[in-house]
Amino acid sequence: MLIKKGSYQNKKIKLHSVSTQVILESLLKKGIKFEVVSRRFNLLKIFYKKKYLYIKTTSFPVNNQPACMIAHNKFLTKEVLRNFKIPVPKSWLVRTRSEARKLILAKKLFPCVLKPTEGAHGYHVYANIESFKEFNELLPLVFTRPREHNNILIEEYIKGKDYRLLVVGDKVSATMERIPAHV
Repeated sequence: MLIKKGSYQNKKIKLHSVSTQVILESLLKKGIKFEVVSRRFNLLKIFYKKKYLYIKTTSFPVNNQPACMIAHNKFLTKEVLRNFKIPVPKSWLVRTRSEARKLILAKKLFPCVLKPTEGAHGYHVYANIESFKEFNELLPLVFTRPREHNNILIEEYIKGKDYRLLVVGDKVSATMERIPAHV
């Protein structure tokens, strides 16, 4: 293991991203040489077979640009998953608050989930919304971007555990349970 000079000797390496921490733990377990370039920005440099590659958070240089763009957009990701016959919650794409209100009243989708199509780490995602009053109060918190960039998903709420998977090729390489903030 190659670690940033002197700074982590005999200490457990702690990164700011849980996802990157899982990757780092896998590197340690497999004995793959790496360097922590930046803890703050979750940047790792991995050495393998006389070559190296950088990983930033969960972005690998093996993914092409369209794949990254699809992964960054929840709507497109769901479309790709559906294409592979992977079940996903029913969802509707809306662009305005009034469109969201009309849809939720017409479909009576409670409980539901409200979230932007782009983003990460659960920011502006509201789950298990049980009434129109609650839904209406949350709309301004989700519609935060300029009008032309507002793409919001309204989804059916499915109770259960939330897992994130790291897939390399056709193989699941790591699994992480996402536990939402709670009191």
